[in-house]
Amino acid sequence: MIAFCTRDGVILCVAVSIATVLLIAAIGKFLHPLESLDSFDRVVSLFEFALLGAILYFRRHWQLWFLTGSVFSAWCGFALFWYFLELPCSCMGTMVHIPTLYSIAADVVFFAVSLSLARLTGAKKEWLYLSILLGFFLTLAGFAFGEGVYRHYLWESTN
Repeated sequence: MIAFCTRDGVILCVAVSIATVLLIAAIGKFLHPLESLDSFDRVVSLFEFALLGAILYFRRHWQLWFLTGSVFSAWCGFALFWYFLELPCSCMGTMVHIPTLYSIAADVVFFAVSLSLARLTGAKKEWLYLSILLGFFLTLAGFAFGEGVYRHYLWESTN
């Protein structure tokens, strides 16, 4: 049995916590997608199911946490775009309505936690520095992707 105050216990608790949030988001997007983003939400939900499975299975590998931090930084940029347009967050579909600012904060926290777990599971400091730099670029890429999604799915339907 794993004691929760050990290194493995901490990793397991955090992995289960993040996987639980991803599970709720994936179910929400898959079963209750935003009407204008239904196909997009379902594809993202499948990615979230795969990510949560990887988190639970590969939780002891720093590379997974590097990847997870990268994903959350990109999602942060996507949520920032929605926030600036004053659109509601659809990160859990229409099943659960959360403020977009909350989603941004959660993405930042999960990014920081992912980097902490990367270090705890053996990542060298240089990889963490690279991850922080990459995180800024991925946030910008997520913002740009948010604009593309908005233009493709929502802009054309309102004009």
